Amino acid sequence: PTRSGECDLQDTEIAALLGNRLCGRPYPQDKLFSCWRRSMFLQFHDILPGSGVKETIEHAMGGFQENLATTGMIRSQSLRALAGSVDTTGLTPTPCPGASDMGLGAGVGNDAWWSGMSTLGAGECGGDPFVVFNTAPFARDELVRVKVWNRELPGSAVTVRDSSGNTTPGQVLERGHYWGHQFTVVAFMAMGVPALGYRAYLIEPGSVSAPESRVGVEPLGRPIYGLSYVDAQLTSRLVLSNEYLSVTVCPESGGIVSVVDNETGHEFVFPGQVLGAIEREQESPHGMTAWQLGPIVDRVNSLEGCVMRTVAEGPNVAAVALQGKHNDSEYRLTISLAAGSRQIEFDLDVNWLERGDPATGVPALRASFPLAVEDGEANYEIACGYIKREADGEECPGLTWADLCGVASFDEDTPVGATLLNDSKYGYQVSDSELRLTLLRSSYDPDPLPELGRHRIRFAIRPRLGAFCANDCVRAGFGFNHPLIAVGTTVHGGVLPPEASLLAVDSESVMLSGLKKAEDSDALILRLYSFDGPDTTARVLISPSLVPEGTPVVETDLLEQPLDRSTARFSDGVLEVDIPAFGIATVRIG
Repeated sequence: PTRSGECDLQDTEIAALLGNRLCGRPYPQDKLFSCWRRSMFLQFHDILPGSGVKETIEHAMGGFQENLATTGMIRSQSLRALAGSVDTTGLTPTPCPGASDMGLGAGVGNDAWWSGMSTLGAGECGGDPFVVFNTAPFARDELVRVKVWNRELPGSAVTVRDSSGNTTPGQVLERGHYWGHQFTVVAFMAMGVPALGYRAYLIEPGSVSAPESRVGVEPLGRPIYGLSYVDAQLTSRLVLSNEYLSVTVCPESGGIVSVVDNETGHEFVFPGQVLGAIEREQESPHGMTAWQLGPIVDRVNSLEGCVMRTVAEGPNVAAVALQGKHNDSEYRLTISLAAGSRQIEFDLDVNWLERGDPATGVPALRASFPLAVEDGEANYEIACGYIKREADGEECPGLTWADLCGVASFDEDTPVGATLLNDSKYGYQVSDSELRLTLLRSSYDPDPLPELGRHRIRFAIRPRLGAFCANDCVRAGFGFNHPLIAVGTTVHGGVLPPEASLLAVDSESVMLSGLKKAEDSDALILRLYSFDGPDTTARVLISPSLVPEGTPVVETDLLEQPLDRSTARFSDGVLEVDIPAFGIATVRIG
């Protein structure tokens, strides 16, 4: 709940601010203040690491759920007001035989229970408009999933169109029912969604030519390291491939056995190793189990010999699911690859029923990513920056990402690396050739049953040929934790254009930390941080619809009090402020 709550609040503050500035909605300052106070209490030293008693966990989860109810309401109302103000008349739908107005109002509450956005459908007969919001301060290419309600979408022929007439194929992922309404889940590639902005799209029946580079699933039929596998080995393996990567998944091995760069033929995985293995470990009995890690006495790949099935076959995303059981716990791991992406994503649904005790020790679950890398160096994201630590395999804290970079095992002149992303975890183990992520751990004191139950954990690996780049890691980590948000709407006129960027950070080593209304005035507060050296001047492009030209600016401290010496200046829609290496800058605008 800690990571989810923080990301949720960050997105909600942005949505509330945009709703206030662009639609005239009241800014819910008191509600947001209360939510931040509850969220910060979750940083308490026995809540954040999970070393509290049972009542501590119950209290923390109660506060988290109260926050979700509040932020969900604020975010939903703000984004729907924004979508209602966007001019979508350029998305007039074509007639759709068999469509029903019952779709209006369907999906209220669907998918909104865990900091998500309700999948309410609001389109008239013939097509469904959506406004896709991007809360990142940079443009993004990303896979978007939407739910279309009570529409006849025959077969898999679905077209996605923007207001400029650009079209792309949609991909049907799922069909189902919810409280008497039928739905279809459609995935499409939203390319170049503007920085801290939005773009409107229409989902409608019909086919459209797909770009040449797409993603798919096929049986393994190519040699690896120049060796051909025998037929018996080929039949149980599938390859997820796009223009960048070919990813071979093997159920007998319980994960990925090959990742090949399609341009160079470079192999990222040693023969016999498994990338993304879900390993169940056992620590020997010891004291202070919630605070101290014990020596590992057993390690088993929980999905070795599992069942595999294809769940998506392109053109926008390809995915397989591995399903199995080990001891009393059940696992379902979905591995996916989107078109145009170098990011292999993992979605683990686990019913964890492993219990630790003083007789047998502590069960733990980790995801393992061994790479064909030597002499690797480890970098971890920390608050407002990153830190390099020794790649010694010891457990280390980190935020949304950890990175391993070294030289290729087969070519010492080639720099090779990978970034491991996650949406909710804080423990990594990085050696000179392997990244590991701690997922669950069943300590037995002070709470004897801290982790039992169902968990959904998302993580991803981004293999690359090339050196470590902090900018790429920071943006990837932010994007993974702040996915694009799709909001259903209608075809209507509006005061806002069909697509817009409201704020963009135009400096590679600078990231947006917060965007909100000031605590003691109607001014806008913008907080930035430099995650790399050297000293820099941050440039932020701001739309006049958000901040009119001539608005005064001043640099402040973290308490929003003006500094004696301000380096902030604003002209022609560009805000500039000086930031020292690994420093923080706060600017009050207005």
